[in-house]
Amino acid sequence: MVLVAACLGLRASEIMGLQWGDFNWEDFTVLIRRGVVNGKAGDTKTEASRKALPVDPRLAAALAELRSAAYTRARRTGSSQAALADHEDNKTSCSAI
Repeated sequence: MVLVAACLGLRASEIMGLQWGDFNWEDFTVLIRRGVVNGKAGDTKTEASRKALPVDPRLAAALAELRSAAYTRARRTGSSQAALADHEDNKTSCSAI
């Protein structure tokens, strides 16, 4: 979370709202679509917050490694097929960053 905050300058609520599907791994961008405040997902704080931001290739590599490790851990621990399907469909939250 600290690495993402430092590299992208996002609000904590925006980081908590990130999902893997928000990242465009080919263009190295992330689209800020939502924020999480008091445990509830909703719109970002301002209209200007909903924008694509460039992602440094080194940050993208670190996040891809984290995502792969999380997927491997989920498979190893026997997580439900629904959780794995959500992960594969980019719906899982990446706020554990």
